[in-house]
Amino acid sequence: MDVRKDYYSVLGVSPTADIIIIKAAYKALAKIFHPDKFEGSTADAHIKMLVLNEAYEVLSNRAKRKEYDGERANNSYKNQAKEDTEQQKTVNESLKSDWDIACRYKPSLIGIYSNLHQISPKLSFSFQVLILESKNFDKASDIATEMQIKYLDNYFGPNKTIMEFARKLIVDGQIKAAKELNRVIKIFGESADAESIISKIERDYALYSFSEKEKLKSNERIIKERKEYLEMKGSFNRNFYIFAIAMILLTAFVFVV
Repeated sequence: MDVRKDYYSVLGVSPTADIIIIKAAYKALAKIFHPDKFEGSTADAHIKMLVLNEAYEVLSNRAKRKEYDGERANNSYKNQAKEDTEQQKTVNESLKSDWDIACRYKPSLIGIYSNLHQISPKLSFSFQVLILESKNFDKASDIATEMQIKYLDNYFGPNKTIMEFARKLIVDGQIKAAKELNRVIKIFGESADAESIISKIERDYALYSFSEKEKLKSNERIIKERKEYLEMKGSFNRNFYIFAIAMILLTAFVFVV
């Protein structure tokens, strides 16, 4: 075990990945990089398989994974970003044919994959390989929802309001605000006051001119003012009508007299 290596990135999965996803990712990657099948250098394929096997050996073993997770928190793995990008490109090209066919016959997969990709490319990759390996196409939506909830829960806690806000931040590209939310939740835990935290982050990071709550209050105020105006206008019209009738009757009375 080498805690200087990001085994999750080696397999292209997130740290929240279940063992079934880790197995599916390893199986898919092993098919691509096996020396007998890899289209590139045989030497590169052997090296890649060694790294994949090392990562899988640790992450597929509950005790080793727990030990690894405890140590990996102190590492940033910044130097691996370029290697991850190159690997992902190769993997995407290899999976493209099968995935395209799956999407042709199950168009809903396109939207599900896209939604997960907005949150995390690793999350969408994990979903892709799991669906292709498990063949659970009819349960794709439920699987994606479960993966998304687990991913957001890991970084932002179980509060549904916080989860939805976190997802919106990530999708909207508000990464600094999302990181701040992650730090706040780590400090306060499940006792965090969702409404006050969201309001403060929105103010501090100048997010969204109106929050949904503010929009609701604004709309309610406009409706109330409009109602008051119509009531006042109606009252004025009634009074004017009564006054006009009275004047007509008075004029008629004077004329008769």
